[in-house]
Amino acid sequence: MTRILSILPQCSPSLKRLFYDYSMPNQDHAVSNLLSTIVLKCPLLQEVSSGTIPFPENVFEYLAGLRALRTLESAIPTTGYPETRRSSDPVFSSLKTLDLQVTHTQHIQTLLERVGSRNLVHLRVEFYKSPRVTSGQFKSLLDLITQNQSSVRGLYIIHDRQPRRAPPQPNPDQNLSFTDIYPMVNKFPNMVLICLVSSNFAIDLHDDDLRAMALAWRSLKIFEISSNQCYSLQPNVTLRSLLAFATYCPDLEKLYTQSRPLLSR
Repeated sequence: MTRILSILPQCSPSLKRLFYDYSMPNQDHAVSNLLSTIVLKCPLLQEVSSGTIPFPENVFEYLAGLRALRTLESAIPTTGYPETRRSSDPVFSSLKTLDLQVTHTQHIQTLLERVGSRNLVHLRVEFYKSPRVTSGQFKSLLDLITQNQSSVRGLYIIHDRQPRRAPPQPNPDQNLSFTDIYPMVNKFPNMVLICLVSSNFAIDLHDDDLRAMALAWRSLKIFEISSNQCYSLQPNVTLRSLLAFATYCPDLEKLYTQSRPLLSR
């Protein structure tokens, strides 16, 4: 595989799509260098996917300047990218789809603040190698997206790693509520795909909250807001909220919510 990657830049300088999804244990650094060589030799790239392998900072900056780039899927190093090279100029000016694997919201703050606000349509952020993500970090990311983007139609924020143990008692202050999500509901009326998944805190919603989202997002095709925390508050969602989606979202293909009671009764 490394031999194939090494000859690609010489054979395909007009390469437009690069997808790498192959695991080679203990060779991430070598693969990263090879992918970097390909990227630097192929200025016409429109789609780049490096799986879980992050690019070096200089290559990521180069990708940010490619005018043809429409889709980027990559991991951000666990240490993040330095902010010393930050510029006021927008990056990824033509980017439509951004798919990132991160360990902390801070790692993508600078990036999202610089991405052209009117172009990004699909954004996916998955927390990996991160045992705990707080509701505060989750909310900060939602606020960051709301403040810096204007055209998002597909949003995935996923942290699906089980905590080692649940806290002894549920704490409503550590949960995510509709108040935290509401600004996003107003900002992105054309939302088609919404997926918010947490494994460290509960996402507590009521029937009225889901009805408000169904009313605001009438073009929805996929809706998933869920938490697998068994210490969440007593759920306030009933079948009435499903009726709202059936009434106002005719294109809906998938509807998934999950809430567990505090105690089995």
